[in-house]
Amino acid sequence: MTYQHQKDINGCGVACLANLLDKPYDIVKKDFEKKFYTIDKGIKVFDMKRYLNGLGLNYELKFFNQKNFNKDDADKYSKIINSITLIAKSEKYPVGHYLLRTKNGWVDPWHNLPSIDNVQASIRKTLPTNTWYVIYPISNKIGIGYATKAEIKAINKGRKEIDSGKFYTLEQVMTECLA
Repeated sequence: MTYQHQKDINGCGVACLANLLDKPYDIVKKDFEKKFYTIDKGIKVFDMKRYLNGLGLNYELKFFNQKNFNKDDADKYSKIINSITLIAKSEKYPVGHYLLRTKNGWVDPWHNLPSIDNVQASIRKTLPTNTWYVIYPISNKIGIGYATKAEIKAINKGRKEIDSGKFYTLEQVMTECLA
């Protein structure tokens, strides 16, 4: 599978959103900037959460104090499928860096940092530094549980409107939305 890389120096958040939503980077960037602000200085975690929730998904935010860092707690949240982790500031990542969790690991939208000539996105098996924040799915308009890529595609394509007040199993989602 190929993943979208970031196209802007501070575009890791947009790239994570684009990969999560399975939409082109430029479309997500344009939509985010229309709703919030330009991404020249990156995206704030709170606005990333607001953006996802504004799309009908239900995401929460968890902060991890770096002075009293609890690796087990951070791992529990950062390993949730379809969560987006902002890693802590470091010499290599002076403003932090966003990565998207998939079943195969974390999608790093600029895995070959600092090369700016040929930016590449790929899977990391571990996070490069401590977790700072995690934006994680708690439920969505489809029901209780985590939003899978198939669920997000169904919502985005809007093939069939489903009752947002009702809870669905993944099997029901596939039947209801993709029929």
